[in-house]
Amino acid sequence: FRAAWPSFEEQITKGLQEDETAWGGWYARHGGALEHLGDRVAGESGSGTDVATGAFLALFAGCIWLFTRQAIAAPRPVSATAARPRKGAHASAKSRR
Repeated sequence: FRAAWPSFEEQITKGLQEDETAWGGWYARHGGALEHLGDRVAGESGSGTDVATGAFLALFAGCIWLFTRQAIAAPRPVSATAARPRKGAHASAKSRR
């Protein structure tokens, strides 16, 4: 550790100087810590929160409801014989000209 300390100290000093020059001291103004959205969702224990669990379950239930509603409302396939046009229903290509 002692042999590598000068290198670490130089990196830390450069990082703090970069915070002042490039970021306007943002890191120092926020207590020297970064917090991401996932940190808030995980809660203090890191195992998650009841709010996040509830939101996930509500989203999951909503997706399942939409999928089943779409599957029920989907039209039934039409057989090939029923899809053919009737004779005389459409004008022939020659008569359109």
